[in-house]
Amino acid sequence: MFQRFTNEAVRALSVACVIAHSAQRKLVDIPDLAAGALIALEAPQESDTAARSKQIVLETLGIQPPEDIQSGQALDVAFNDSVRRLLKCSVDIADRLGHHRIRPEHLLLAIFQEGSVAVVKSLQVAELSPVALADSAARAATLEDTPLQFTAHLKLG
Repeated sequence: MFQRFTNEAVRALSVACVIAHSAQRKLVDIPDLAAGALIALEAPQESDTAARSKQIVLETLGIQPPEDIQSGQALDVAFNDSVRRLLKCSVDIADRLGHHRIRPEHLLLAIFQEGSVAVVKSLQVAELSPVALADSAARAATLEDTPLQFTAHLKLG
């Protein structure tokens, strides 16, 4: 299922697993996924406003990201049913937007669409919006996404 996920999206999932593991939980929940996606969106030239927005969300969700997050870290953590549903939803959203690759923005868009009210409210408090996330995903889209842009409107089956 994760073949279409970018390195950043895979990092978001890894971070979510580390957060759940550090909280001594066996299942990744929606707040963990939201935190992982936000952390994976970090960029070297991130504005102070964007960094503060992420901090607001993490504080609102009560999540303290671990200091040492290593991608590919093997953990005994799985995704709960809600998160599995959101992962499938993120693929559907990317398809609707005409993006082949799944990015952290798609994960957050899935949370806006299907996630828990508390998590969505915390994203809104930080002034994150579905429109801004969709724009960010479109800017990040690479040439490999282009073919789907011309077929995204087609219904298969």
